[in-house]
Amino acid sequence: SNGRIANVLMVEAVLHTLLHRCTRHMGYRPELYFSVPCDMTEIERRSYYTIAHKGALKNCRMYLVDKPIADALALGIPINRTKGSMIVNIGAQSTEISVIANTRVIFSRIIQVGGKQFNESICNLNRRKNNFQIGSKTAKRVKIALADLGTDKKEARKVRGVDGASGLPMEGIITSSLVNEALLSGVETLTGKVGALCRRCSDKRMQKWLDGEDVCRLLRISPRTLQTLRDNRIIGCTQVNRKFYYKPEEVERVLPVIGRFRTERDNIP
Repeated sequence: SNGRIANVLMVEAVLHTLLHRCTRHMGYRPELYFSVPCDMTEIERRSYYTIAHKGALKNCRMYLVDKPIADALALGIPINRTKGSMIVNIGAQSTEISVIANTRVIFSRIIQVGGKQFNESICNLNRRKNNFQIGSKTAKRVKIALADLGTDKKEARKVRGVDGASGLPMEGIITSSLVNEALLSGVETLTGKVGALCRRCSDKRMQKWLDGEDVCRLLRISPRTLQTLRDNRIIGCTQVNRKFYYKPEEVERVLPVIGRFRTERDNIP
């Protein structure tokens, strides 16, 4: 549920079945990548290791990848160069809203709104308005065929369901307006969360730190000159892993130094 394993034996059986359907020769030390939520505990992560090192996969090398990073790779987003990208992943039972920057997940939140809730909304609204019940699979089909909140199209589909009064099978009509009305509340919830996150990031929290490329472009200097300034402690920086980040205040403070250096260089006969 929501990326967390509730039944270890069931997930293990499904994993081995899918792997055997794909290929029967996985090699001596295959590599497995699992896409997992960012807020998992160590106990929840351990269940993935328990599943991966069983049977034919006991010698495998397993890696856990955060879901926002996996989504970015699937969408073709350059995670090494992005300054801030928002990803909204609408799943079967939940929606994950994430912001990534410089190969890191800055923000991630899971909202309990997904395809299952949309299908249930269509079933409930149809039962109240048309007085006949349809299943979740039928609701999913009409959702895919008729849902379109961007345009005011008028379409309808004939479906089979159960009469709410007699309990007998019957045929009914579901219109696109009914489907859109059922989806509207869930979509408004998602857009409200996305809008709140955009307002939260609009105060330029993502732009408080500049990397080396930004500083070189602003100061019009080479990376080697920037390294000299950093080694001589002329400009302050913060190192994260192997990358250096600079505050805008430090860059503004160094501007006069760069100006004097250029003036002295131009005055050399």
